[in-house]
Amino acid sequence: MTTTGTAIVQAARSDTGGWQKFISLGLTMLLPIHVGVPVASSVFSWGVLLSIPLLPVIARSFKSFRFVPAIIGFTAAALVSGLLLTSVASQDHLVNTSYLWVTVGSVATAVFVSIPTLLWTRACSSTRAAALAFAAGSILQTLATPDSWDGNVWKFGLSFPVSVLLLALVWRARSVVLPLVVLALVGTLAILAGDRSYFGFVAVVVIMMFLPRARSRPTKAKSVAAVIALVVAGAAVYSIGVTLALKGFLGERNQIVTAAQLRASGSVLTAGRSESGAALQLFANRPLGYGPGVLPSADDVAIGQQGLAGRGLDLTGQYVREYLFGTGFKLHSITSDLWVNFGLAGIGLAAVFALACAAALVVNITRSEASPLLLLLGVVGLWNLAFSPIGSNLGDTVFCVAMLLAPTVAGRRSISDPLAPEVLAEASRGRSSRH
Repeated sequence: MTTTGTAIVQAARSDTGGWQKFISLGLTMLLPIHVGVPVASSVFSWGVLLSIPLLPVIARSFKSFRFVPAIIGFTAAALVSGLLLTSVASQDHLVNTSYLWVTVGSVATAVFVSIPTLLWTRACSSTRAAALAFAAGSILQTLATPDSWDGNVWKFGLSFPVSVLLLALVWRARSVVLPLVVLALVGTLAILAGDRSYFGFVAVVVIMMFLPRARSRPTKAKSVAAVIALVVAGAAVYSIGVTLALKGFLGERNQIVTAAQLRASGSVLTAGRSESGAALQLFANRPLGYGPGVLPSADDVAIGQQGLAGRGLDLTGQYVREYLFGTGFKLHSITSDLWVNFGLAGIGLAAVFALACAAALVVNITRSEASPLLLLLGVVGLWNLAFSPIGSNLGDTVFCVAMLLAPTVAGRRSISDPLAPEVLAEASRGRSSRH
């Protein structure tokens, strides 16, 4: 351990209050910042590098949150599975060793460093403070890397962190007016930036904010009703959003793109996320997965193209040749990418992440109060797992998951976090018992 790392560990161990809070918030702000990292910047951020020597202290907070054993278990199994799959596939496939270690390293650091650091910050401070710190770091990273904007800084860089920052700032508001103003602002910016997906996220959050609230102790039946409400809300937003886009209410660009996608495949969802067709076809052909770093063979590309047929993509175009199958399998979905690289254990890890997001959403919409911030994190987390590439969205997704993990019964005694899903539940029960 370095001298600096030793000093930080000693400071953290000797102070259970201010220093741990200060250090944890600093590390959380640095988690998204990769600019200037001297080694493997695609894997390590400044926050990850500085958190590693602190792991003996940071990891203590792990036991205070639910789903953690499952996350650790599936991640360990996935990493072992991925290396075994690559070894098997190397007999008849080429392997990109560099991409192998980037993929393995990214998942390992995300789960074993980033999530513990975020949970430590929640334990030392609060979910709100952790969200503010991470969002600030993400904004700095975006502004420092203009090449990542692809000409649209809001859609490809600022939409998520700015939304998190603003919703965290107004979470203490006594009415829904300020959160609604924030959501209206980011929804409008999404329309102006041609980002239909993010506009949909905002619309779903607004709907969930106004769902009827339970005034008595939640039951399994009410939880099931909440899940149904989530599905119905998503379907309604999709249907209404397509109609508004076609009529031009979401901007001229969205009108043109939506009409073209409907002509190409009959569905905005399948045309907009056509990579899912390739993932399903590849899964049917090789359900155990391929392994990180494995390069697609000509047969694999042909199988993937079968799944893409009829979804509006040029099967021999640059996107398919160079992105989806050029330097490895890139299926534009964290779940699909976890499967293709780590096999069934990767799917298990994605399922645990999804369950954590869904459970937090259910808690929020079945209690007497809901946090717009947590609702947005749940929606974005689920969307990323289904439709966003692992390379650019894993960091934001593990942030969502870490913010949404509920404290255990023992953990609630030591975590004074008014935004934690389970603390919201306890507060709701207390208010209900007084009626």
